[in-house]
Amino acid sequence: MKEKDERSFDRLVEGSKYRIMSFRTREESMETCGIFKGYLYLGRDQALKIELEDDDKTIRLIPSHMVLYMEVIEQLEDAPKESKKSSSSYYG
Repeated sequence: MKEKDERSFDRLVEGSKYRIMSFRTREESMETCGIFKGYLYLGRDQALKIELEDDDKTIRLIPSHMVLYMEVIEQLEDAPKESKKSSSSYYG
């Protein structure tokens, strides 16, 4: 029996490695394998910014609506969120 995988895959983590299948045309798909570098906007569309592993620092932008599926190759630990410290002092 397989042990339960305790890793959480509820978000993409910058620096992690993913394999992404996306549309190239209506009839063809395209595979991208590389390091996730973040999100950006192309006009109104959000895109994934991927540094390709095969090339020398080539960045591929994949519009999010073109993604068919993603495979997690290597997931880095998600950095803990820093909570904002509120001041208990009142200046009025």
